[in-house]
Amino acid sequence: MEVKKTHYDVLGLEPFSEASAIRKKYRELALLHHPDKSQSSEEFLPIQDSYTYLRDHKEEYDRDLRNDMLAAYSVEQEADEIDDYDITVEDSIQFVTFECTQCCSEISKETNPSSLYNCDICSKFYIIK
Repeated sequence: MEVKKTHYDVLGLEPFSEASAIRKKYRELALLHHPDKSQSSEEFLPIQDSYTYLRDHKEEYDRDLRNDMLAAYSVEQEADEIDDYDITVEDSIQFVTFECTQCCSEISKETNPSSLYNCDICSKFYIIK
């Protein structure tokens, strides 16, 4: 299960922040990362995209985000805890590797903030504690 960054994460805000806080944070980040101020637009584009999306679709986005969080929470409640795992680093990317207790396949996934992973073969969920 891949955990993706939310538009709030990109802006450095808590989920479901008010429109005024989003606008204020965007202005702060724009002053720091705008292509006119820095050498690259690579940092600014995700900031601009996130702000624009939240500005135009905040109500819908918050509803979908809330539903996704509730679904992830219910999956987490059914996940088995794993304490026998290895962490490896490959090309500056951290991976967690462990064995599925249901189908005995080896699971190797890029680490993520939620520590929630699933087996691609049998779909069993695991949480790393």
